[in-house]
Amino acid sequence: MAQDSDHLKGLLLTGAGVLVLSPDALLIRLLELDVWTLLFWRGLGIALVVGVIPLLRRRIGPRQAWRGLGLSGLGVAFFFPLGITLFVMGISTTAPANVLVIIASAPLFAAMFGWIVTREGVDRSTLLAIVAAMAGVAITVSGSARTADLLGNLAAIGCAISIALNFTILRRTRHLDMTAAFALGGVCLVLVAAIAAPTVTVAAPKLPYLIALCAVVQPVSFMLIMRGPRYLPAAEVSLIMLLETAFGPVWVWLVLADRPSPQAFLGGVIILATITLHSLIRLRSHRGRLAAVSQQTSSSR
Repeated sequence: MAQDSDHLKGLLLTGAGVLVLSPDALLIRLLELDVWTLLFWRGLGIALVVGVIPLLRRRIGPRQAWRGLGLSGLGVAFFFPLGITLFVMGISTTAPANVLVIIASAPLFAAMFGWIVTREGVDRSTLLAIVAAMAGVAITVSGSARTADLLGNLAAIGCAISIALNFTILRRTRHLDMTAAFALGGVCLVLVAAIAAPTVTVAAPKLPYLIALCAVVQPVSFMLIMRGPRYLPAAEVSLIMLLETAFGPVWVWLVLADRPSPQAFLGGVIILATITLHSLIRLRSHRGRLAAVSQQTSSSR
């Protein structure tokens, strides 16, 4: 029963995180900021809301918060901001459609790293769901795809690998609190962006959008999503993350009247249906195994 409950908890946490994150693209479009200016404020939001404020509330100092994290904490602090930076680099140097297609490979990388690092295998239903979801992403962006620049391709591949490695580390260290690592990652992002950004000022009319994105949407969603690997394999968390590709265009449509293309609508339906069906199959499989164990225990008595 505990395993079944943990799997459901992982699904709910990750799914809720993706739903909170889904207005991300809309808010970015409303802000219209330089990419490095945006990265500066995103990093600051992560550092404060995800890291510093929770630590202050718990009255824990940096040394105590970092205790026991070691190289794993440094890995999260490195790959978390790296993935965000590479995503922005990819979007700014090639078609966003190409970036999304390449990043959809993150579950496959996560499955590979999960097997290498934790020896956690991936069942057939998860592999089939990954393939189907990747097909949905490809259909979603097919209407706007163009030949990608090499730099954009490489940045997107690096982003997918960073996402997969981050979830793999979180899965391997699921007994640890990585709050301090995320805070350090946010600080690193702020420092890099502060050097590269032409300015960090934001026009007053844009401030509500900035606060919504960097103080609510981004940190809250990541706090939920990064708890997913405690209860789910890294590949499954990466798979659920693809739901953002389905939900993101809906917010843009509702607020900016930017109607999704037929390909985007069809691809979103495929992604949503695939992940929903896969989650139901996984829950049913867990319950079936638990029922079998219960029957064996009863018969042995």
